Amino acid sequence: MSLACLNHLQPAVSGAGLEGTLFIAQDVNLYLSRLEKGQQLDYPQQEERRTHIYVVSGHVEVTCQDGNFQLGPGDAARIHKSCHLKLQATGNEDVSELVLADLS
Repeated sequence: MSLACLNHLQPAVSGAGLEGTLFIAQDVNLYLSRLEKGQQLDYPQQEERRTHIYVVSGHVEVTCQDGNFQLGPGDAARIHKSCHLKLQATGNEDVSELVLADLS
């Protein structure tokens, strides 16, 4: 992953035609992120959407109204209902890498 996605969600693939992304003929947006230890991202999930989070490396804590969940390398989370997600890099690694998929 590039430095462009350091500490924020960088759109990479989009069915909505987001600028600077690879187009896909599906109702999905894929984001990449490299989170430095202790950094946090907020992601407001829409009611009619689903969110999938895949941890590529490092450790990420996912917080939503249902609680806090610790994810490690190779782990994934699937969120079906609307909530304000918080993603925070935890663990001993300097950087955690993740992919977030927003789909209908």
